[in-house]
Amino acid sequence: MPRYLTFSNHHNALALAVGLSRLGYRLEALSDPRGWVAPTSREPEPGDVLFFTDERSLVAHAAAADRYVFLPRNLDVRLVDDKLEWARAVSEVGEAPVPFWAMPASDPVTPPELPVYLKGRHSWVGSRRMPRGYLCRTAEDVGAALEQLGAAGWERSQFFWQRLMTGPVSNCYSVCGFFDAKEPTRSAMIVARKVLGDGPTVMSCGALVETVPDPAGLLPRSIQLLRAFDFTGPFELEYLKDPETGQYYLLELNPRFWMQHSLFVDGYDNAVISRYLNIETPPFPDGVPFRSLVWINTVDFLYRALALQRSDADRWRAYLDVWRRQRAGQTRVIWSPGLLDAFTAVVSERWRALGVRFRRMFSSSSL
Repeated sequence: MPRYLTFSNHHNALALAVGLSRLGYRLEALSDPRGWVAPTSREPEPGDVLFFTDERSLVAHAAAADRYVFLPRNLDVRLVDDKLEWARAVSEVGEAPVPFWAMPASDPVTPPELPVYLKGRHSWVGSRRMPRGYLCRTAEDVGAALEQLGAAGWERSQFFWQRLMTGPVSNCYSVCGFFDAKEPTRSAMIVARKVLGDGPTVMSCGALVETVPDPAGLLPRSIQLLRAFDFTGPFELEYLKDPETGQYYLLELNPRFWMQHSLFVDGYDNAVISRYLNIETPPFPDGVPFRSLVWINTVDFLYRALALQRSDADRWRAYLDVWRRQRAGQTRVIWSPGLLDAFTAVVSERWRALGVRFRRMFSSSSL
């Protein structure tokens, strides 16, 4: 019997475990044993089913499609691993990525415009995780960023310029789900929008995400792009809305299970995982019917509830609005992870942090 394996042990992995359990399967995690999914130290064996939640593990196993069961199977890993090459590739097929410029190999390093985002080309280089990037509003910021990345041992060629997209977090949209280039009726895709992020900028990770009707033809754009790359598998395509022009620029492709994929686990009868496992499911010939769903990062919610900072007043108004809509039957809320799992994680993390603090105190007092 095949095993069902993932390479992380956080939000994505737990949502996968929940979805698989509803189909009668058990997920194991080849990662941190302190996470939410049962850990295993046994390496994958031929025939095992792999679930990717990060590009690093996907790239590492991309050449082993003949040994394991996973999707996507024919993706050019250079486009997964290199954000600059991805921007160039989508431009060649007629898509509009966030405007970008290659980093010059030698001095002087003059940004094409200010403000600008100095972005890392990769998520990982070997075992090192790259910084996502540096916000540069002035020439002095550019100099400081270059000095900082040099001091950390990074090469300039590992970065590129990208237009700094300003505006609220809610300007970030995503088309996500499952796409089948060979059998389009098996595809299941929705549009979602960030309402709140775990940080203040439009580039921050989602903390509260809601499904929305397609605002500007993002679904047909995504279908055309995925067809151009002959893509089959789970995915998230992120778009950023320019607050000045109203244009929607393509940001990136996550060709894997993304953070909010439990929208499909709970909101659409496990549609993505079922298609991933090639389980026969009802098709969506006219597209996935719109359902108002709200996904909430429960861990972020609890941390902010414990902190109770005055600066979070607008966030709590957003949560209150969701609660009112749910009470009125206008939406359905999906907490991820569940409240008990999130509370356990927060308490465990606080306990570990307290232990580290006490060890430091005692070690310093003994000197």
